Amino acid sequence: ASAGNLYGFQVTTGASAGIVYVFNATSLPGNGAVTPVKCYVVGANTSLDKDYRPGPPLRLGTGITIGFGTGTNCFDLAASATAFISGEIQ
Repeated sequence: ASAGNLYGFQVTTGASAGIVYVFNATSLPGNGAVTPVKCYVVGANTSLDKDYRPGPPLRLGTGITIGFGTGTNCFDLAASATAFISGEIQ
C-alpha cells in the first residue's frame, strides 16, 4: 500500500495462459485499459521467475501491485484468480 522496491517475484499459472502485470499502484486497477510498468506473457500451467537482483531493484514510487489476467495484450486487463503470485519487496 506504499512506495517500495521490487526485488523479484514468482508466478505459477493454472489452466489459463495470460499476462502478468506489474503496476505502480496501491491496488489492482479495474478490468479494461491499463498502463502497467512491466508485463510478461505466460503460458498455462507454467512458472515465471523474475529477479531484479543484484540490482538495481524496480523502484515503484506509489505502490507495488502484481496481477494476472487473461487480456489480449499488455494494455488490456481481464483479471483472473487462476495464478499464484509471490514476491520480494522492501
